[in-house]
Amino acid sequence: MDLSNGVIPDPAPPDPAPPASAPQANAPAPPPHRRRNMALLAAASAADNTETSVVSVLFPAVQSALGLSLSALSWLVAGAKLTGVATGPLWVAVSRRTSRTFVLGVCTAGAGAFIAGVGASQNFAQLIVLHLAAAAGFAGVAPLAAALVGDMYGDNRRGRAMGYLYGSLALISAASAPLFGQLSHFGDGWRWGYTICGVLCVLVGLALLVFFRDPGIGASDLCATDLGAATPPPDREPERAIRWADVTRLLTIRSFVLILLQRLLSTQLLFVAFGVVFLVQVLGFSNAQASLAMLPYGAGYFLGTIVGGHITDRVHRRYPVRGRVAVFQLAHAAFAAVAFVATQFPWHSLVVVAALFAVLGGLQGVTPVVQTPMVMAVVPLELRALAFALKLSVMDAIGWVVFTLSAGYLGDRIGLRETFFWLLVVVMVANAAFISLFYRPYARDCARLSAPVTAPA
Repeated sequence: MDLSNGVIPDPAPPDPAPPASAPQANAPAPPPHRRRNMALLAAASAADNTETSVVSVLFPAVQSALGLSLSALSWLVAGAKLTGVATGPLWVAVSRRTSRTFVLGVCTAGAGAFIAGVGASQNFAQLIVLHLAAAAGFAGVAPLAAALVGDMYGDNRRGRAMGYLYGSLALISAASAPLFGQLSHFGDGWRWGYTICGVLCVLVGLALLVFFRDPGIGASDLCATDLGAATPPPDREPERAIRWADVTRLLTIRSFVLILLQRLLSTQLLFVAFGVVFLVQVLGFSNAQASLAMLPYGAGYFLGTIVGGHITDRVHRRYPVRGRVAVFQLAHAAFAAVAFVATQFPWHSLVVVAALFAVLGGLQGVTPVVQTPMVMAVVPLELRALAFALKLSVMDAIGWVVFTLSAGYLGDRIGLRETFFWLLVVVMVANAAFISLFYRPYARDCARLSAPVTAPA
């Protein structure tokens, strides 16, 4: 399905005059290779996500083989995210000096090489060092991919575009999780899982280097049909080396600062990291059975991103001031309610668990397709990649470090069921309440950013 009808003016001479009944003859043409670009971005994002999935799905097997405690999973996940705090913005800076295509390809392929090496680990020290090296590479994928989607699609279509991007990677991860989980039946199956995952990442990285075509900075913002201006505003300069002044500019955008702070309360991804372990240790399923529950979770996430993206765009068009914030808040409140039902009752049917997991996945899938267009709507186009680096590689990482270490520590002492109650239910209720602070500053920041763009050329 085509996500857009065009986002950038065609510099080529117009075709011969069409019949008078065709008013769209001079409509701007979309950036070339957009579908192929989206497929490659989805593959790169899925490579990063699949690596995380392999860690969580195969950890019970790794735990048994290397004699690890539950807190070891916390250190693996938290250490990887903490590494991204430094390397995420660094990769964005490198992409400004070189090219975004080069950085995407190198990050994905290089990280894949280290992930493949994890399969040969003989102890926890080797395991975590190779994981951190891979995480340093993967940290450059998410912020650049989000910025590139913003360059390819206009404001009214970004929810759907992000839905297809995150939905595709969720579907790939969901399909791969049970396959990797079946490797737990073999003594060294987890080693094969890491090796296969690494090789696939290397192949995706090479495909990016060969086939990806950068649409150009701010291509979608040149679209007259989306934003009302046929030329970029004169006060915006092209991307260049990152300066502290850029960070300062971002921190003066109140709604963006609130988005950063909100990420410190976002604990949904704990369900991805500890979901399989929860099913094994708390509900008594086998490792292979528990991995099957991640398939409906991923399918639900896929539907949540696709359907959520379409709904978000419709709500935004009808209520451009508060629509996205309302959907954002509702999704968090609903996630807390379903998480309580899914984790605080002794379910013994894998079918029931799978159904609850699918609902949780769908609600989680709404978050990125709402929040990512929100960032694009309030951040100047030349600062988007840096904004996503701060959000995804820094604040998300800090939140992950705090909550995963807390989950591992509390899980060893009070149990995962009680841990999930406090982190997935109570904290998410607080998160939904915090989003109430977005309404006024988000409306002001959107109006401030769109004013110079919608002014007459």
